Amino acid sequence: DGDHRDLHSFPTRRVSELLMSLLEKLREVDGVELKFCGPNFHEAVLVLPCNASELVASLAAKGILAGYDLGEMDTSLSKCLLVNVTETKTEQDLDEFVTTLKESLTSFREG
Repeated sequence: DGDHRDLHSFPTRRVSELLMSLLEKLREVDGVELKFCGPNFHEAVLVLPCNASELVASLAAKGILAGYDLGEMDTSLSKCLLVNVTETKTEQDLDEFVTTLKESLTSFREG
């Protein structure tokens, strides 16, 4: 079947590589941790030092869709943010996301 794509096809591999790059960059952000260990494809859950809803709102005000606030589904996950990447993202996009996330977290700590 010519339409069949496996997990090693270009878009799929690129997405996986981008997520790994994002997670590596996020290791440098104080207070941000990965919630679950194990294989990831295009999404991961982050534990934040603040409520995810605050971060989502802060980044949205700067034109960045941060991810999904898992606290909307379960209040025990209010500091958890589901993030993902797609093949449309670039390393520059990831850098901008991480930089803006750091700035927002710093303003929350100082505010």
